Amino acid sequence: MSDREQIEELYRTYWQCMIRKDVAGMDRLMADDYELRHMTGLTQPKQAFFR
Repeated sequence: MSDREQIEELYRTYWQCMIRKDVAGMDRLMADDYELRHMTGLTQPKQAFFR
């Protein structure tokens, strides 16, 4: 599997987890120090995003 195919698969898996609200699945995909940055400028650590 090429790098591109692996990235595409991870992206699909991420969105499947988002749609299903699969927090455990998203947790496995995201780094421990993941932070979500909203377009408003608000930054949330991973656990706050999951709540």
